[in-house]
Amino acid sequence: MKIFFSRFFIRSWIQPAIISILLIATSYLLVSGAIQFIKTQTGKITIGIVGTPGIINPLYSSANSVDESLVKLFYRSLITFNENSLPIGDLAESWELSDGGKTYIITLVNDAFWEDGTPITAADVIFTYNLIQSPEYNGPEKARFSNVGLTQINQNTLKLSLTESFSPFLESLNIGILPRHIWENIALNEIPSSLYAIQPVSATNLSVKKISVENNHISKINIENTKTSRQYDVVFLESEKEIAAKLKNGSIDIGFFTNKDISSELAEWPNIESSAHQVCGTGITWFSNSSRDANHPVHSMSLNESIASIFTQQENLPSLRYALSSGHWAYTKHNINTEKTEEDMRVAFDIIPAESPLKVSVMPDVSDLVSIASIRKTLESYGFKATFTMISPGNVEQMLYEREYDVLLAHQDFGHDPDQYTFWHSTQTDLSQGGLNVSGYKNRRMDKALEDGRLETDLDKRKIAYNTMQELLSEDIPALFFAHPNVYVAVRQNSNVKSIDRCLWHPNDWLSYIVEK
Repeated sequence: MKIFFSRFFIRSWIQPAIISILLIATSYLLVSGAIQFIKTQTGKITIGIVGTPGIINPLYSSANSVDESLVKLFYRSLITFNENSLPIGDLAESWELSDGGKTYIITLVNDAFWEDGTPITAADVIFTYNLIQSPEYNGPEKARFSNVGLTQINQNTLKLSLTESFSPFLESLNIGILPRHIWENIALNEIPSSLYAIQPVSATNLSVKKISVENNHISKINIENTKTSRQYDVVFLESEKEIAAKLKNGSIDIGFFTNKDISSELAEWPNIESSAHQVCGTGITWFSNSSRDANHPVHSMSLNESIASIFTQQENLPSLRYALSSGHWAYTKHNINTEKTEEDMRVAFDIIPAESPLKVSVMPDVSDLVSIASIRKTLESYGFKATFTMISPGNVEQMLYEREYDVLLAHQDFGHDPDQYTFWHSTQTDLSQGGLNVSGYKNRRMDKALEDGRLETDLDKRKIAYNTMQELLSEDIPALFFAHPNVYVAVRQNSNVKSIDRCLWHPNDWLSYIVEK
């Protein structure tokens, strides 16, 4: 049945409706303009984050992605790193190495204060590192300061003494410093329940002004920049879909996403801009089991180049990267052949026996980053024969210790320092003793390069050592490195926030670039 509208209907209903729509639109523009004017004047920005804060303390924050994002807003470290992963001073004005790289004399800036006005001094640094060395502390930072001597020389100077030269140690100084006068009377086991664990005494211009709680969970933290008076409401939500909905209705201004589809949808929404950001300090690694017999397919150069070619040529798969990001100060270009044709690939994969497909084991957290089904389906379409097995969290140690895999697909974090001794030195193949050489890779030139890289303090000489590391990884291909999927920041237009203009080292770094400290 068709419905026809008379001219009278058009005149009597549509014309008034158009006038009403125009009035509503005009009112909306006036109101939204007024809201934007108010927002610009007050400077308040509302940010949506998935998750809930637990302990905003640099000694414990790595256990919770929300805590990792927040802790960078309030705490400062002795050093930090620039976009090329070169160390630059934060609380440290300067540092000097002596005694063959075993002694560090560090001088602090003299104009740093805690938010209550107390000066930040060498005593705070010594106190923080002493806590890490305490027998009662079992956090992830403990290994950094094992056997490190701590001496305060004066209010702004301290000495760190190592038992042997270890150039990568400088990265250990990238941990937030705690205020001694706040924490010295609080026992380590009381830190998680302390008020200061969620309302830190800040070393930056940012200060927690209010904490809102709903259903026994923190729902919002109000933060003020005491220098500019700008305020931020950080709202904690259950999912990226919820963040997207609140961006659309205007109740939040900024959201962070790992889901590309949600970000793409928001990019099409009026008054929302979405930007993609590369992640440089973490990725997904395809570790081949080098301990297999010499004739095993995992040792085939052609097979590994074919896998690299597929990941390079297929847009639905993570892109190929290398052991050091291309912007890193020690990066040297050593290419792997990624121009294999489909015919080349099929020939290369023919060496995998149909009755003995490769065993590809996938670490538990990898599926959070990439689609294993998509990787498997794409590889199989070129004749790659393999079984893909998801490792359960409770079975990780057994799988690693016994090397029950031909290929291990794992999420790999990289330090700013180019040292990758634990991943590639031949002494690190015993995983039960703390080694991380999951490939079982052994090469004398690699061992020498990694040893030199740890002993040398001169950057040019270290770069030579890590050039050898990168050369061998490209020649022998014990592993293929794939980029972490892009992350996305969606912002309502005219929110007046600064953009992120550099690669994120870790996804949790995004908030520290958005919030002005």
